[in-house]
Amino acid sequence: MRSDEIREKILSPFVADVNPNHITFISLVTGVSAGLLFAFNQIPSAVILLALSGFLDLLDGEIAKKLKKASKRGDIADHIADRIVDMSIFSGLALSQFVKTEIGLFTAIAVLMISYLGTQSQAVLGDRLYKGVLGRLPRTLSVIALSLLALIDYRFLYYGITFLLGFAVLTIIERLWEIHKKL
Repeated sequence: MRSDEIREKILSPFVADVNPNHITFISLVTGVSAGLLFAFNQIPSAVILLALSGFLDLLDGEIAKKLKKASKRGDIADHIADRIVDMSIFSGLALSQFVKTEIGLFTAIAVLMISYLGTQSQAVLGDRLYKGVLGRLPRTLSVIALSLLALIDYRFLYYGITFLLGFAVLTIIERLWEIHKKL
C-alpha cells in the first residue's frame, strides 16, 4: 500500500463538510501552543498538541481535495500556517531546557530554508519541490518520537535535534541539487 493510500485510509473517517481553512486555523493554534509548551518544558502536553496539529494539517488538505474545496487562498493559508508552526516548534525547543539553544535555532532556520526552497522552486520552475529526507511529515514525526523518548531520558531530544539539524542540511543540499538540475 502506498503512503497516499495509507493517509487516505486514516483520514477518510474524519472528512466532514467543513471549511478546510477552519481546520488550518485550528492546526495553527494547536501547533503554536505546542511550541509554547516546549519552551516551558511541558513535553507531554506539547507532544499531544503537536500530534493534533500535524493530524489537522493533513486533514485540511484531505477535506479540500475530497470535497472539492481547494482554493489558492486555502493553499497559501496552509503554507503560512505550516511555517509558523515549524518556527514555533523549533523555537520552543531552542528555548527549552532539553535542547541547546543554538542547535534549536539553527534547526529552525534550516527547516525554514527547506520550505523556502520548495516554494521558490514552484515560483521559478512551476513545480513545488517536496524532495528530501526531512520533509514536513518526517520532521513532525521525528520531533514527536524524540519528545516521547525524552520522557525516558532528555538526551534523546538533546542529541536528536542535532541529528535533525544534520538531516535538515542534507535536505537543503538535496533540494538545491534538484533545482540546479532543472535550471
